[in-house]
Amino acid sequence: MADHAAALGVPVSGRGESRQIDAKGLLAQIRDAGVPLYACPVWAALLGLDGTLPQGLQAVDAAAVCTLLRDAKQVIGTL
Repeated sequence: MADHAAALGVPVSGRGESRQIDAKGLLAQIRDAGVPLYACPVWAALLGLDGTLPQGLQAVDAAAVCTLLRDAKQVIGTL
């Protein structure tokens, strides 16, 4: 995955087989591009991230997610 990520301009850390996508670097790139990032409330709770989200991610509740999705012109996300 790191080979494909680097080819796409996604920051990668490490060398050789231990290379990984640099999640903090990727978040910084996204933030610098002015793209708002919202944390899924269900996943944040499942991962125990309540109150400890990485810088640049905004916590939202389920109602806010529904409003954001309804009003969005474009959504970039994953399952």
